[in-house]
Amino acid sequence: MRIQIRPTLVFGSKNAKDPAIVDLVWLTALLKDIEHGKTLMSACKKMGLSYRNVWQKLNDVEQALGFKLIDRVRGHGSQLSEYARYLIQFTEDFDQKTMRLGQSSLSHLEEGFSQFRVKDKKQLRFASSSDPIIQKAVFEIGGFELITAGSGEALERLLN
Repeated sequence: MRIQIRPTLVFGSKNAKDPAIVDLVWLTALLKDIEHGKTLMSACKKMGLSYRNVWQKLNDVEQALGFKLIDRVRGHGSQLSEYARYLIQFTEDFDQKTMRLGQSSLSHLEEGFSQFRVKDKKQLRFASSSDPIIQKAVFEIGGFELITAGSGEALERLLN
């Protein structure tokens, strides 16, 4: 089990019905793929995404941010802008910080869960012969450890 905190940009007012949301992990991966493959098309192919949808999403992000993330040269590929390089570095730093926070938070969460596990431990033992009515009652009431055995054996287990 782990706690994951994903950096996400949300554009629009706090009360907006449909704010624009950008997953920075996804955007950073896209920008890195553009940098390595030199084109948006090669990045889309590598990620298995539609060029048209990614192109539109990238334009929306650039418009919301107010600056270009990639400099496009038709027929000659793309280069990352200084803003894109900063965004990649920011996201990587943020990921490292939140990974440490997630690990410490998970430890705290597991400690809290352990307190409940102690409380849920069965407090009473009930030994009986196999009887569906007793089994159902013990299940519904809870807090019992049910041991089923033959009559004499059940009495012996209850006493020992």
